[in-house]
Amino acid sequence: MYIHVHVYAGAGKEKFIEIKKGYFEAYVCEPAERNEANKRVVEIVRAYFIKDFSDRLGQPVSRLIINLTSGHQSPSKIFRIEQPE
Repeated sequence: MYIHVHVYAGAGKEKFIEIKKGYFEAYVCEPAERNEANKRVVEIVRAYFIKDFSDRLGQPVSRLIINLTSGHQSPSKIFRIEQPE
């Protein structure tokens, strides 16, 4: 599964909002320096989708693989999300 995330680094409050299917906005407190904002966005995406996958599958999901595939130095990012076998 691929998702698009627009990141607002250095925000006052953290939020993760689904704009439409597969498109999200992430507001993080960390600055867009030394990969800090990207790391925090990965943590937020993981927490969101662990809950989402668990709800959809009807059983707990404890682990997901999250890869930032595009947008390493841009506010517009594409993530790949996989559930390990």
